[in-house]
Amino acid sequence: MRQLFVLLVLLVLIPKAYAQPNATVKKSPWSFEYLDSVNDTHKGETYPGFEVISTEGKLISNETIKGKVTLFIFWFEGCSGCKQEINELNALYNSLKNNQDVEFMALTYDEKESLPDFLKKFNMHYPVATTGNIAEFKKLCYHMASPSIVLLDKKGQVNYLALRSVSFDEVEHHVSIKTLLGMIRGLI
Repeated sequence: MRQLFVLLVLLVLIPKAYAQPNATVKKSPWSFEYLDSVNDTHKGETYPGFEVISTEGKLISNETIKGKVTLFIFWFEGCSGCKQEINELNALYNSLKNNQDVEFMALTYDEKESLPDFLKKFNMHYPVATTGNIAEFKKLCYHMASPSIVLLDKKGQVNYLALRSVSFDEVEHHVSIKTLLGMIRGLI
């Protein structure tokens, strides 16, 4: 019994002895607070130079999106969160596809040859392009994980970026279709 008491005392006192009362705890680079701060860091920056060709053969580049509000969704075939948001992205795309002031593109680094089967299997109805390599993909999504979002204004500057899934409703760590549509309409 005495040994148990000593063990409990040590477990309580040792952490307190090493605690630093004024120490700041560095946030994990994967905390949502940290990832949200990335948005503040890059907001207003000119988007990096890029050029991709969609699965339909359409060229998308900094030049082709000038004057358009552009929404990029970053995903890859092995991402379970990316697969879960496909229905939401189909709905979002359907509400934007006839607006000439908006460009919607889902970017991946997966091989171009694997995309048609994947798009069909998962019923993706929105435009998709591949960067061709992971380094270019990371540059364009500011080294965030997937799924993530980058929204550009008509000047090609970052307006919003976040590591978030798209959802029909307001859910923690997601961005709703209603919120995204509001942001996009505010930039048109």
